[in-house]
Amino acid sequence: MDTILYFYKKRGLQAPVAEPLGMKSYLLIRVALDVGQEEWFGRKLCMERETPHSSAVEAGTPWEEPYNPGASTGRRRGIWAGLLRFLWQREDVRGAESKGERCRKQTDKAGTKDMGGQKPVTGTKRKKKNRRLLDREEIQAREEWQRRVEEVDNAVGRLAALAEEWAGGFEECFCVYEDSVRKALLGDGADRDEKVLEGKLDASDGNILAKLWRRHLPLEEFHGYLNRMWVEQLLKGVEPFHYVILGRASCLPAVLETYAHRMKSLKWILPENDCDQELETFVEDFYTEFGLAIVLQRIPAGRKRVQFICAEPSVILDFTGEPGTGMPELAEGSVWLDMLSVEEKRRRIAGRMKGVQYDSLKERWKTVQRKKPFMP
Repeated sequence: MDTILYFYKKRGLQAPVAEPLGMKSYLLIRVALDVGQEEWFGRKLCMERETPHSSAVEAGTPWEEPYNPGASTGRRRGIWAGLLRFLWQREDVRGAESKGERCRKQTDKAGTKDMGGQKPVTGTKRKKKNRRLLDREEIQAREEWQRRVEEVDNAVGRLAALAEEWAGGFEECFCVYEDSVRKALLGDGADRDEKVLEGKLDASDGNILAKLWRRHLPLEEFHGYLNRMWVEQLLKGVEPFHYVILGRASCLPAVLETYAHRMKSLKWILPENDCDQELETFVEDFYTEFGLAIVLQRIPAGRKRVQFICAEPSVILDFTGEPGTGMPELAEGSVWLDMLSVEEKRRRIAGRMKGVQYDSLKERWKTVQRKKPFMP
């Protein structure tokens, strides 16, 4: 029996919340996570760059910034005015240098007298001391980073062990992610390397969370949305309606024959390149056997905006996988079944189509309730 591990985002959690749900034909393990870019439940996995310690800045500079003759000096007043201004500013800098040097010598002399004749710390010694301080801070920061990585590594390992126990092994397990969770956990999608397998990670590697995730859950993503079993999962419970099909799938002929008794009417909208002889033969045979005429609407190849009107509540079977919805006019009470679970389409339908219900496998996996205790 297949196992679906569905990972979705839920803010405000302190740890993963996993829940096994025994369905009739498969096992669903739903896991709520609060993750982000290189972040696991508030623990940052990127190496934070420490700013230089304030004591590392050598004191005694008599001005804020050195003069930059190439910088803008406001409105131009001619070459001679600019030259005179440059010479005056250089004289100010030299005067400041002389004054600063005199103050420094007087301070050193007074400090030597207060220290009983001992020489104060020189600039070189001060820099070495500050360097040691920065090195110590860097070591502490790296140790803190390693501690966070170990905590996350252990947490992901415990989650993987629990899922494997519920599923009885990972042989028939597939992962499904919400878009934001997928981006956080899989990173750039790079293949596993030796550092992941050997457990060697470095802050400079990048994608630390993705490497930890692949170390414990190197499972294949689910891509079987268009298989007959999963298409029929969405069609279960849908009341008799007028039906509109967008796109094409290899399982559609068998699915239409199974659910023909529910259909009041059927319109099939697809690119003209997909309207081959096999499809036309199926349409003729379908009418002969079930007495239901399929209205074919061909659209030019490459055209993504599809316009159609449903004056009565209808069921839209969307096999296109496109994030857009075209320009349909649907009656209230219609149902849009997104067979490929495109999250952007859900947001667009919710914002633009009043009274239209959106449904997909991801939506069902996220909201399905436990009917009876799961027994592993």
